[in-house]
Amino acid sequence: PNTLLVDEASIDDDAVISVHPDKLAELDLLPGDQVLVKGKKRKTTVAVITPDENAEIGKLRMSKIVRSNIRSVQD
Repeated sequence: PNTLLVDEASIDDDAVISVHPDKLAELDLLPGDQVLVKGKKRKTTVAVITPDENAEIGKLRMSKIVRSNIRSVQD
């Protein structure tokens, strides 16, 4: 599995997560793909992935609702 750190979303959409376009290519994903996101406490949710030039390469940007769904704690 791929592990990414969580960062605050630039878009406040509860069904979308964003990553840097280079990371998107590295993961062999296309914009609009549905991904399963797992938190540390084995909670999961499904979201649509989009590219975000402002995101750091090792981080995943998601809204508060998505973070709450997977019980993630933001750094």
